[in-house]
Amino acid sequence: MQTNFPSLMFLPTTCRAFAIPDLDVDNWAWHEDDKTLWILARPAWQSFFTKWRGASECDSLADPSSPKLSLAPLTESSSYPREFPMVILVRESYTEMFHRVWVCALTPPGLKDTGVLIIGQPGTGTYSTPLMLPKIVIVFLGKTLFLFYLLVRLLQQKQNVLFSLDGSQLFLFFHDTVYSAMAGMSPTPPTPKSSSPDVFIWSLFDISARQEPPFPLLSYHCFPVQTASPDPVRFKIWTKETKPLIAGLPLWTREELSLALQYQDGYVNFLDTLRQVYPDKDSFQPRMDPVIALDRFPGADAILQERYPMTVEDTISPSPEDALDTLLDAAIERFGYAARDVFHAMFDFRAITLEHEAALQISHQDLQQIIATLARRDSVFDPQLSHRIIVIHPIPDRPMSGDRWALNFKADWVGRSVLKKLDVVEDTIIRQKVNLFRQIPQTAALAGWYFEPLAHRQLTENSMGNFWPLITMTSNGADPPEFTSDVSSPIPDNVKFAQVTRKVVIFQSTTDLPTLFQQHEYYQPATPNFPLFDAFTVDFYSSRNSAILWVLQMTVSRSHGGSAVGYQVIRKIVAALKKQLQETLPTKKRKWKTTKADDKQTVSEPLVEVRYLLISSRAPNDPVQPTKKWRFPKGWHENCKTYDHRGDAYWLEIILTDYPSSTGLWGWSLRDGVVVGGQGYRV
Repeated sequence: MQTNFPSLMFLPTTCRAFAIPDLDVDNWAWHEDDKTLWILARPAWQSFFTKWRGASECDSLADPSSPKLSLAPLTESSSYPREFPMVILVRESYTEMFHRVWVCALTPPGLKDTGVLIIGQPGTGTYSTPLMLPKIVIVFLGKTLFLFYLLVRLLQQKQNVLFSLDGSQLFLFFHDTVYSAMAGMSPTPPTPKSSSPDVFIWSLFDISARQEPPFPLLSYHCFPVQTASPDPVRFKIWTKETKPLIAGLPLWTREELSLALQYQDGYVNFLDTLRQVYPDKDSFQPRMDPVIALDRFPGADAILQERYPMTVEDTISPSPEDALDTLLDAAIERFGYAARDVFHAMFDFRAITLEHEAALQISHQDLQQIIATLARRDSVFDPQLSHRIIVIHPIPDRPMSGDRWALNFKADWVGRSVLKKLDVVEDTIIRQKVNLFRQIPQTAALAGWYFEPLAHRQLTENSMGNFWPLITMTSNGADPPEFTSDVSSPIPDNVKFAQVTRKVVIFQSTTDLPTLFQQHEYYQPATPNFPLFDAFTVDFYSSRNSAILWVLQMTVSRSHGGSAVGYQVIRKIVAALKKQLQETLPTKKRKWKTTKADDKQTVSEPLVEVRYLLISSRAPNDPVQPTKKWRFPKGWHENCKTYDHRGDAYWLEIILTDYPSSTGLWGWSLRDGVVVGGQGYRV
C-alpha cells in the first residue's frame, strides 16, 4: 500500500499488535439513572453490531483493490436514512486515515492529542439528492461516511463506540448491545472505573446543524473523532480547548470516481440508455435518437453530440462505456473532483452548471474576502458560495502532526471563469493580487492562476522582435501521447515563435471563427470551457504557400489534457486555413514545388502544420521546473486522414517580473486559526 506517511508502513493489516483499552464490562460503571435515558436500538443496529463485532479484517476493508463495503443489515431498516448509501467505497486514503486515528488514540499519555478533527471539502460526502429522478441514490464515501468505515474497523477490534451522524441521535455500541438516545436529553455513557487515560470510549460524530457538538459526544472519558466541513462554528470551541489532531481527506481521483460511478443506483439505467444511443455494430439494433433517449439526463446529449458529431469525417461509433467516460471527463473538467457534484452532473449536467454559474456571479473583491476568511479560519464563510469556487487540499506532513492546507479553484472551468473577469483589469491590480496570494502559503496555487492573463498579455504586447526561447517536448509514443520537456533535444532551425505585437481576436464558439485568418492575430475563445486550448495564432509563409497553426495551452488553467472535442476544432481550423491558402494563391501558382531537388514534383494542396505550445509562467527567483509534462486526451490518432490535428509539442516558460520569490514561506496549520511557524518551503 502506498502511503503519504512512510512511518505508517510498519503497521500490520490488523491492529491487534497494539494495546487495546480495557473492554471488560465489569470494569465500567453505568449508573441506573443514567442508563434509563438509553433504550435498545432497533434490530437492524443490533444485527449490524453482531455482524462486525470481533469479525476478522477482510480484504474489502484493508485492500484498496477490493474497495466495496456493504452496510447491510442497516440498510434494511425503515429508519435508515435514504440519503445514506448501501455500499461504501473504501479508498486507500481511508485505510491510511484509520491508522492515523488509531495510533493517535493509543499513543502514550502526555504525547497524544485528545481527539481527531477530520476536515473535508464540501461535496465529498453524501447528500440528499434534489434530482427529480427515480431511485437515483448517490453511493460513495466522503468525510461524513468515513465514520461508518471507522465504526466497522473499531467494532472489529471490539471497541466501545459512541456514534452519531448528526449530533442529535446517539448510538452506543457497548459490550454486546447497541443502545440509542437523544443528545438533547444529555444521556451519560458508561464511565471506566479505572482512571487510566488508556481506557476510553470512542466518540465518532458529525454535526448537521451549525453548532458545537453536544456534551455526551465530548465526555471526559471519550476520545472524539469529528468529521466536518471547514466551518469553525462546528468545532471551534472544543478544538481550542482540547487541541486535537487536525487532518484532512484528499479529494477523489479520476480512477476512484470512475469506480464509484458503477455503484450508483442510476448507473445501470444510464448505461442501458447509452446502449440504445450507441448500439453495438454487430447487434443490428437501430440507434435511438439521443435527444429523446437522453431527455432524462439534461445536458448529456449536448456533450456527447459535441464529442461524437454525426458528420462525414467524424462519424464515430463509441461504445456506451466510452460515452460514459466522456461525460465523466466533462463533469470533472467543469466541477472538479468533489464526488457529490460530479455524480450530480452525470445525471443532470445542466442543473449543476446553473448552480455553479450563480455562485460565480461575484466580484474579485468578494473572492478575495472568501479566500482571506478560509486562510485565517477565524470566521465562518458562506459554504454555498465558497465550496463551488474554492477547493481545500490537505498537505500531509507527519502521521502525528496536523496537516497543512492549500486553496485552489475547484475546477478548470471555475478557474477560467474567474479569470475571464480579469480581461479588463489593469496589470497593476492583477500584480497586487498575485503578491497577496503568494504571501500566504496556502493560497500560493491561486497566485499561479492570476499569472495567466499576464502571460497572455506578454504574448500579445511584446514587440522586441526576437524569438521566444522554446524547449522541445518529446512524445512517449502512447495513444494518446504524453509529451515531456527535453532540454537536451535541440529546437529545429525552422521552429521559431516570434516576439511580436499580436492583435487579440475574441471568438464565442467554433461557429464564430473568423472567415479569414490574419498574420499576427491572437485568437482567444470567450467561453471558459473551450476544449483543449486557450488560444491560437497563425504564421503565414506566402512564398511556400503554407501556414503554421500554433495551438497554445496555459499550464495553470488545465489539470489534464483537455477534451478530445478540441481535435475537431483544430481540424476545422486546418481545413479553413487550407481553403484560405488555396483561394489566395494566384491561379498560375496553384501548383508549387516542394524542393529544389525535386523540380518535377508538385502538389495541389497547401501545407498547414500544427504545433502545440505549452506555456507556463513564474516569478524571476522561483525555482525552475526540471521537467514539464503534457498529457493529451483520447482521439489523437482518430480522423486524421483528411485534416490532421497532430503535431509536435514545445514548452515556453515566461518569466514575469516584479514579483517576490516564494522562498521563506512558513508552513500553515488549521489549529487556532492562525499561521503557525514550520519548515520553510517553496511553492
